Amino acid sequence: MSNPEAPALLALPDGVIDLTAAQVRRGKQVAELLPIEVALLTYLAQHAPAVVSVARLHADVWGYSPRARTRAAYFAIRRLRQRLETDPGKPQVLTGTEGRGFTLAAPPVRVAPGVRAADLTRVLKLLEAPAALVVITGPAGVGKSTLLHDLARHLDGTLVDLEEHAPDWSSLPDQGVLLLDHLPKADIEPRLKTLRRDHPKLRILLTTRIPPGLRASQEHGLSPLPAPQAATLLTALLAARGVD
Repeated sequence: MSNPEAPALLALPDGVIDLTAAQVRRGKQVAELLPIEVALLTYLAQHAPAVVSVARLHADVWGYSPRARTRAAYFAIRRLRQRLETDPGKPQVLTGTEGRGFTLAAPPVRVAPGVRAADLTRVLKLLEAPAALVVITGPAGVGKSTLLHDLARHLDGTLVDLEEHAPDWSSLPDQGVLLLDHLPKADIEPRLKTLRRDHPKLRILLTTRIPPGLRASQEHGLSPLPAPQAATLLTALLAARGVD
């Protein structure tokens, strides 16, 4: 029987494990993962919440013979705890014992209906750069706002939806992430110029239908969703607006 597919993103108490990008992101800290560490976390995620024996890890992850004398799994677990745990001496994420085995307590990151995990992962990666400016583009109904609002759940940032209220631009934080939704295209360039002048360290993420061609920006274009996902997204949006 084949193993279930491991999710691309796993939630930590204060961050996320990105198996696709081979990274652990906790606040502003980003730690790279070795290929064997990604393989180990993927295997444990596939079998969570079961406790997996060390012998099974050595056989299925490392490909070692049952007769092999090795402590590879223990060394890898120790390295990973330095990246995953708030207190590596009292592990809460990668738990277990030497005699019994290990389990991974990092649930899959919930992705909103109509959001593709690959899009979420890609935008999070683009936002790692200092003072990043990331633009999510795509036609109407493709899920730009849904992706932006879902990203807001995973980022310690400020979400401003211009359709809901007019923000107090003077009260924005000097650092962190600012997520802008429904900013009129004519206002994008002057607003960003002001934001860059007043908040030079702020990372900015915004949505627009037409790529604005901004300097020093990274664009992530959304392609149309497959019909089932598009229907799911439409249903969720209508429900949010109280339409049956």
